[in-house]
Amino acid sequence: MKLAILLLFPCLAFAQQAPKHSCRLLFLDGPDAAPDTLHLFDGVESQEVELPRLNLSQVYKLRPGALTLHLLAGPPGDPEKIPAGAPSVAVPATVTDFY
Repeated sequence: MKLAILLLFPCLAFAQQAPKHSCRLLFLDGPDAAPDTLHLFDGVESQEVELPRLNLSQVYKLRPGALTLHLLAGPPGDPEKIPAGAPSVAVPATVTDFY
């Protein structure tokens, strides 16, 4: 009985983890001069993302919890100094998949 209870503890710990976010991008009718890629910055890490004009992008995984996402030309040198006017969106922790 004690062994069964001890084996349940890791399951309970994993069950309480916040779900990760995933997103897909579409840059519908983007101008010809627009870049093909940008960097998606979540406040901690940056990843290069494609901006497809006709289809949804691949699925990009993001860390769990509430996020503020920024689209940047490149990885930020200083996470505290995001360029003014950079496109951004707040994503609540309860939203897991979005487009």
